[in-house]
Amino acid sequence: PFAWLILDQKSHELDIMQKIGYQAMTIGNHEFDYGPDILAEYLARAGYADGQPDMSVIISNLNIPDTLALKKIKLLPYKIFTLSNGLKVGVFGIQGKSAFSLAPAAGDVTIFDQFEIGNETVKVLEKEGADVIVLLSHSGIEEDKIMAKKIKGIDVILGGHDHINTKNPLIVENTIIVHPDYYLRHYGQLDLAFDTETKQIKLLNELNG
Repeated sequence: PFAWLILDQKSHELDIMQKIGYQAMTIGNHEFDYGPDILAEYLARAGYADGQPDMSVIISNLNIPDTLALKKIKLLPYKIFTLSNGLKVGVFGIQGKSAFSLAPAAGDVTIFDQFEIGNETVKVLEKEGADVIVLLSHSGIEEDKIMAKKIKGIDVILGGHDHINTKNPLIVENTIIVHPDYYLRHYGQLDLAFDTETKQIKLLNELNG
């Protein structure tokens, strides 16, 4: 969420996303527009200093110094969601290099290499039993394509930053990539089937119309 009201001591964007039913989000460059300390206050007001509300904030490659208030916020490097049918969906989050280059107010916060962290996190998720792995990416479509090639094991990339609408999912190295535009202009829906024997994901959107 772009923090429109962050300077008015409110966190309404997060409240709205939780009420809509989002289960997870990641952090993009605009969350740092007013610096990491203001971002920490913003997240704390929404309940992320004490734990994780219904919508998890997941970011895997932020390097946050211990001296910053943001370090005390309960940001998750990854999370596994168990669906009603028992399927385990592992989710992690990446902010790309191009996006972070547009966050000059991030101060002492830096990012770890997305490819190294991505491959490490996928291995952890697989070890912990994730059947399907989803990357929440704030990197842009071109970096998402590269990550699909260089980070093995990602089934789906839900991307942002470029403010584009892919309309139809892209398939790169068997990874499904979707960018559903920005500011809730579009509702993106993926219909997927998981083969319990082959452990493969199949895209059903065209089949389902």
